[in-house]
Amino acid sequence: MDSLTKYATFGLQPEITFLVDLPAEVGLSRIKQQDADRLEQESLDFHRNVRKGFLEIAKAEKDRYIILDGSKSIDEIHEDIIKNINKFITKN
Repeated sequence: MDSLTKYATFGLQPEITFLVDLPAEVGLSRIKQQDADRLEQESLDFHRNVRKGFLEIAKAEKDRYIILDGSKSIDEIHEDIIKNINKFITKN
């Protein structure tokens, strides 16, 4: 998968990546079933595995990933992103 990603992105990688995380059950409950696309209609186990995969990537690339609590309000998540971007800019 890593080599496929590098090929698809021409080896480019962002210096910072935000992962807005929340349990699959919560994420799926926020989606109106009639508006669900093909991926959103997948099973709960599928979504749990996708979440697990993203968390594993974030753990392996700790210097680049910032995991945000997706159970917070939109305004709180926005504030967390701004804080982390400012910290990143100051550091670099």
